[in-house]
Amino acid sequence: MKTAYVAATAACLLSACASSQAITGTDGREEHLINCPGLALSWKECSRKAEEKCGGKGYKVVDRVKDADLVSTIPGQFTTAAQARVRWVKIRCGGSKP
Repeated sequence: MKTAYVAATAACLLSACASSQAITGTDGREEHLINCPGLALSWKECSRKAEEKCGGKGYKVVDRVKDADLVSTIPGQFTTAAQARVRWVKIRCGGSKP
């Protein structure tokens, strides 16, 4: 099981995939939190993942964090800016495409 997890993680990193998680919005409706970290991914990848999650129904951006570099006070936690690059968007399906 651990080997499968490591292999899947490595494949994702090498293919530059965005991740998503279904969450409940403040009004109780389903939203998706999409993460596109590092230098290998861009906002375009976040948009592709949003379109994939919404199946062509369009989506509305509820919130997002623009490109930001994290700063760590723990030595060795982030060794390059690419590892610390943060980019995520929260969407709700069914709205107009951005």
